[in-house]
Amino acid sequence: MRYDAIIIGGGPAGISAALTLSNMGRKSAIIATDYKDSGLYKAKRINNYPGAKAISGEELLTLMYDQLSGADGVTLIRGLATNAVKNKKGFMVTVGADVYESSVLIMAIGIGGMELLPGEAEMIGHGVSYCAVCDGGLYRGKKVAVIKLRSDCDEDIAILKRFKCEIIEINNLEENLIRRGDISCVFIFRKSLAINTFMPGLKLSNGINTNIDGVFAAGDCIGNPLQIAKAVGEGQLAAYRANEQLTANNNNYL
Repeated sequence: MRYDAIIIGGGPAGISAALTLSNMGRKSAIIATDYKDSGLYKAKRINNYPGAKAISGEELLTLMYDQLSGADGVTLIRGLATNAVKNKKGFMVTVGADVYESSVLIMAIGIGGMELLPGEAEMIGHGVSYCAVCDGGLYRGKKVAVIKLRSDCDEDIAILKRFKCEIIEINNLEENLIRRGDISCVFIFRKSLAINTFMPGLKLSNGINTNIDGVFAAGDCIGNPLQIAKAVGEGQLAAYRANEQLTANNNNYL
């Protein structure tokens, strides 16, 4: 099957890109695993997404997918995209034994592909956070642990201090997080996922654009801040860039 665009990733960035392409009359496919396995789905409360006061991640993603199901020209493919190859006609993406083709490609893979720390998977939604802006206020005055996997964590730490959190820094990454029963939350400040996982040599050049013609990126895989509103905006912008590329290449509506 061939599409105008293939979107790898079914989070807010990927959904936003698909909805925008639908409004442009483009045919797209989202390739993603079950969204119920995502960290966002397991989030108990989201306070800073406009128009959705104190909503859970499950509720927000359910609303997004309900909207997506009614969008014209959008196909949802459940599975793990393992490889993407550029050819003369565009791109070929492998999902299990199936191969899908498109003229452009949007990477919206989030940070989910990173190797998890011991105990991290069990605690997602139950005491692990990746964003002080999102969740710091939920742990006001409580003891929290911080794991710094990137260098620019100063503002995140400052936010936790404003909420009077008692901060314990964990440097031993082999420590099993679920054994720290004295800690209310573990904040893991990660680097963004390297998007060349699917395409060797793929690099970001300027935010939405990449170093490979016809490949665009959006959402958490681009970098901080890891915010839903940012991901949605970048998904829309990636769709605009993709549409411009399709038009420039005289790729008519399918």
